[in-house]
Amino acid sequence: MTQTHATERAALSPLLAHLRQNIVLYGALTANLGIAVAKFVAASLTGSSSMATEGVHSYQNLWNLTH
Repeated sequence: MTQTHATERAALSPLLAHLRQNIVLYGALTANLGIAVAKFVAASLTGSSSMATEGVHSYQNLWNLTH
């Protein structure tokens, strides 16, 4: 391994450690975002106000995870 590769690898190490420590959080964020988008799309296609409300609820779950 060259010095450049070792330096690049050392720089990525803290980032990878952070990702590993928070993998469940990132998975939950991704899932909640997908669910919210799906509900808003379903609400727009069907005109369902209850589905739009569910989309807002899913978005609120996403917001709560980030703050």
